[in-house]
Amino acid sequence: MDESQDPGLPFCNSPDLDDFSESEDDSNYLICLQQLFEPDEFDSDFFQALRLKFLLEEDNLPPTTGDFSELQQLLNHARPSEDPLLPEVSRETVGDELTSTYNLEKKRLKDQLDKLKGRVAITLDLWKSDNSLDILGVQLQSHDENLRLQNHVIGFEVLNLEASYSGEELYGVFKNVLKDYGITKRLISITSNNTPPVNSLVKRYSNEIMGDHTPFGFDGDIRCVGHVLNSIAGVVLNYTFFEPNKPNETRDKITEIEEVYPDHVRAVKNTAEIVFCLIDGVRDTAALRNAFAGINAKSSEKEKGSSPQTHVRDNEARWLSTFRTLQRFLYFREEFLLLLDLVKVQPKSSQKDYDLKSLSMSEFDWDYIATVEHILSIIDFRMMRLHDNNCQTAGLTMPHMAQLLMNFEKINTPEFKKSQPLLALGLLDACAEILKYYDIRGNTIEPLKHLYLATVLDPRLKLKTFKNLCFSKTIIDAVEKYFYEIFHIYKREHNKNKRAPSHTNKKRKVDYHIQNVSKYDKDIFTVEDLSADDSEIRVYLSEMQLGPECDIGQYYRQRRGVLPILFEMAKDYLCIPAMSEPVESLFPQVKCMVADKGHNAVPGLIKMVAILKSRGLFVEPTCDFIDHDDDDDDDDGSVVETIHQASSDE
Repeated sequence: MDESQDPGLPFCNSPDLDDFSESEDDSNYLICLQQLFEPDEFDSDFFQALRLKFLLEEDNLPPTTGDFSELQQLLNHARPSEDPLLPEVSRETVGDELTSTYNLEKKRLKDQLDKLKGRVAITLDLWKSDNSLDILGVQLQSHDENLRLQNHVIGFEVLNLEASYSGEELYGVFKNVLKDYGITKRLISITSNNTPPVNSLVKRYSNEIMGDHTPFGFDGDIRCVGHVLNSIAGVVLNYTFFEPNKPNETRDKITEIEEVYPDHVRAVKNTAEIVFCLIDGVRDTAALRNAFAGINAKSSEKEKGSSPQTHVRDNEARWLSTFRTLQRFLYFREEFLLLLDLVKVQPKSSQKDYDLKSLSMSEFDWDYIATVEHILSIIDFRMMRLHDNNCQTAGLTMPHMAQLLMNFEKINTPEFKKSQPLLALGLLDACAEILKYYDIRGNTIEPLKHLYLATVLDPRLKLKTFKNLCFSKTIIDAVEKYFYEIFHIYKREHNKNKRAPSHTNKKRKVDYHIQNVSKYDKDIFTVEDLSADDSEIRVYLSEMQLGPECDIGQYYRQRRGVLPILFEMAKDYLCIPAMSEPVESLFPQVKCMVADKGHNAVPGLIKMVAILKSRGLFVEPTCDFIDHDDDDDDDDGSVVETIHQASSDE
């Protein structure tokens, strides 16, 4: 059933989402939604924009709020009786305006995508709210014609509470989203986590595209590197007692280690208990909390800015909370030791009330905490460098995962295995987890071809990066051959477009680079074929790697005349996101509406609000009583720092 016809909708007279035509009034209203300055006189369109903002921006109030008698009384009092300028407010009018705004924005983006040449990347994520409402988030990422990265949430699909969705059923939902924007056959990749339903969805899409006999089919199944890093951190923490819930297999290994190193296992378990008891005591016991605050006030001469940075992320994994806890515990080492000294001189009865595990901490305790924190910081470093959805991150994935593997192997020396047998096992399992998803030591690039190619297309990295990071000659040769193969196909398509007659009266269908290439182009390329006309590649690879400050888009724009084929390849492959984080970050913004059963929010409403919020259409109006000094800083440093660290150890 179409959402606009669903009797559960609070606005039954809404225009159909797919049959909407833009009108002048609707255009004026959309402009008002994005208006920065409040008009001097009463403006009906601006009033409607503020009304939607009031209902949906702050606390996700439901449209039924428009029917509240208190709100109606307020509006009636404000409306001049002789000149009723103030528009009517009700759930129907709010619903109509929201639907119109959504359809305008949807049409605008679809028109933009129709004009855009090339392919697009998708990120997917499944989210379960507090009331078990399942949502499939879909985000599109692409480059415009000037190689500037664009991000758009195009799907926020609320799934039926009563149904259990298989991958096949999810694919039907996903395919409808692609159809809405006319991009069904234009995907270069799908970045997602590794849940079975999503894996099945991606496989179903790949099989369908293969049936269309396109030269590449679809082999852009990209595992979200954020989920992989979360899994790696979890593996390490499972071999500590900072993580109480462990898989049975890990428990069995810990038991085996305990038989050989009973004192060590007892000591690290004791360290974790000391940390938790001390933190809980400061948080929950007034006497300890006040004493710690007094000590901290006297220690204010600590170097300004030396406090550990806190990067709070949406839907963040549990290990990040543990990591930040250990960071801050180490930062306040002196204060905690002074606090324990204060407790020692108090009567035994008072000490017992504090319920502390120990009144002292040994150097072993602090060294162990610092070791665990250091290992987690290495993972966090990689996470932060691959987290920025405003920069091209696909090409950074393989270098970062190779570096992470090398970091762990460098730490896990024979001496470390003797002094930290549990953590040594954790690092071994973490290395196995890396190779499970990124088989850097294997003999094939097949599952990771897109990521390898994206690295070569990054002018800061190129093929030389794989040599610097000690990739095998087999892998490097395979990457280079694949680079030539894709270049060869793109060049044929580029030449085909150049030969197209310009005098034809029939509008030529836009070719999305490789989508309409003949079956002949799927032939296996020989070495002679690949090297026959490779001047553009030789020019590119012969140039030195550029510095970390290089802007990839600017580089390709300036050299488009010299590297026209590589420009088109970079435009497609470098838009692939390393993480599904962009769409995940939207979930908390509508959490109140989704989780609160009292809102009675229906799927169509949730979807429209989420997508409009993601595109920034609810803009704060500038008034005398509103402060607007919270400009966002440009966060280009992550990429710069990434490249600086590209061939160095932590």
